[in-house]
Amino acid sequence: MGFLMGGPYYDLIGRTGNNVGRRRKGKNVFSMRPSKSTKQPTILQLNQRLKFGLVTRWLSNALNVIQIGYQAYQTTGSSMNSAVKQVLDDAITGVSPNFALDYSRVQLSKGPLLGARNWVMSAIASAEVELTWDANVGSGKHNVTDKLIIFAFCPVVGEFLELIAPVTRGALAYTLSVPASMSTELLHVWISFMNHEEDVVSRSEFRSITLL
Repeated sequence: MGFLMGGPYYDLIGRTGNNVGRRRKGKNVFSMRPSKSTKQPTILQLNQRLKFGLVTRWLSNALNVIQIGYQAYQTTGSSMNSAVKQVLDDAITGVSPNFALDYSRVQLSKGPLLGARNWVMSAIASAEVELTWDANVGSGKHNVTDKLIIFAFCPVVGEFLELIAPVTRGALAYTLSVPASMSTELLHVWISFMNHEEDVVSRSEFRSITLL
C-alpha cells in the first residue's frame, strides 16, 4: 500500500499498482514493481522478509511521529526507511520464525535536541499516567517552548496512542489518558521533544509501566 505524505501532489511512499515510490536523497523516486523471481528464497531471505514485515507493520502505526523524529534523514532516503533500518539493526529479537521487537531498543526519534531530564512515569488512576521531567536548566540544547511528543503502545490489546505537542517542555508534567481497554495492562511509552519551529528533535526515550 502506498502512502501520500501530504496530499494528492506530494510524495508517494510505498506501492500502488505496478508503481513503487520512495524517498531517495530528498527526492521522490518512482520505479516499476519488480517481477517475481522463480527461484526459491533462501532461509536468510525468508528470515529477512519476516523481520521486515514485522517492523514495517508495527512502525506504520507511528508514521506521524517518525516523519517528525527522522526528518533530518530525508536528504539520504526517507524518514520511514531510516526508522525501519534502525529497528532492523538494533531491535529484533527471537529465533526464526518467532521474531519479535525489543521495544526498549526502538528509536522513534533521533536528533541533537536535549531529551527529557530525569523523566518519571507514574500510574495515578486506572486510565491515567503522569509524566514528569526536570527543567534542564543550563544544560544542553533546549528551550522551554520545545514541544512534547508521546507515542504509546499496549501490546496486550494491540492499541496505539500518538500525541503531537500536547504541552511544552516548560510544563514539566503531562497526564496521559488512555482507553479503558488498557487498564491493568502493560503500556510502553516513548517521549521526545521538538523545537518550536518543529525542525529539530531529541532522541526518543522509552519506559514501560503496568496500569492500575
